[in-house]
Amino acid sequence: MYSAYIFIWSNFLVFLFSLSHLAPRLFAQERVESEYKLDLPPHLVDELWTFMTDTFAHQILIRYDSSLTSAVSDEFFVDVYFDTPRRDLAFRQMGLRYRKRYLADTLSKELVQLKLPLGDSTGVARTEMKFRIYRKVKKGDRRALHPFWRLIRPADRAELSRELIYYGVEAEELQVALTLEQRRRRLYIQKDGDPLITLTLDEVRHRAWPKVGFAELEMELNELRYTAASSQERQLMENLNRQFKREISKRFPEIRQDQRPKYNKLLSLAEEQHWAAYLRHWPYLLLLVLVLAGLWALKQQW
Repeated sequence: MYSAYIFIWSNFLVFLFSLSHLAPRLFAQERVESEYKLDLPPHLVDELWTFMTDTFAHQILIRYDSSLTSAVSDEFFVDVYFDTPRRDLAFRQMGLRYRKRYLADTLSKELVQLKLPLGDSTGVARTEMKFRIYRKVKKGDRRALHPFWRLIRPADRAELSRELIYYGVEAEELQVALTLEQRRRRLYIQKDGDPLITLTLDEVRHRAWPKVGFAELEMELNELRYTAASSQERQLMENLNRQFKREISKRFPEIRQDQRPKYNKLLSLAEEQHWAAYLRHWPYLLLLVLVLAGLWALKQQW
């Protein structure tokens, strides 16, 4: 009887130990994403959307697989990206953003996303972690005074800190790097009624000065399905996505693959506008103008 108790307790302790390692992953949803990112000239956006909805309509998808169907949506997103003053996340092509999703001018969803490199040389596959927003901030939570930590629930902070420190990023240094807005037109492709591939046509623009932007097509395999899939099923999903990519590239040869995250692309475009850097110091520029104007007025009196 005593040995039986020992056996039960030892197995129970092993179970608790395994949960301690899994617990952080239960707080944040970690998934593997696989997507092609294709840049296109902005003037082709509407033409490409028409081509996509025609080419991948229900009756056309049958030639790929009789179980495939499609649906469309039109949404608006606002993404606030965080980084260190040294742009550590941009350098590592990581993304840390607070995302707000709107449907018909109504806020439908909020979350924080951390996108991490997966060691894939092509840049097609990355790891994504999702965190729910910290809504009921406690009065004694001094850490919530930080512009980033106020978004993150206390239960998720330790795990998020560990992920960032692994890449040499101190979370306390995070600050708002830029805010982008985007219109997202999506074509959802399902297999037997379940999500399979999402084709997302984005029109992205910088919310502040300089007013720069770009257009991009993302061809993404469903994260949940892809993460849980066997290697054989992943291969089938990837092959189908490649076929769709070939169809689009054949019709629009101007499209070029660019796997850089949106944050990196927009940051690069903004930094190319060298004059815009001075706008960050507008209070000092305004003070300088006022001082010069005052000196000029005094000179006129003399």
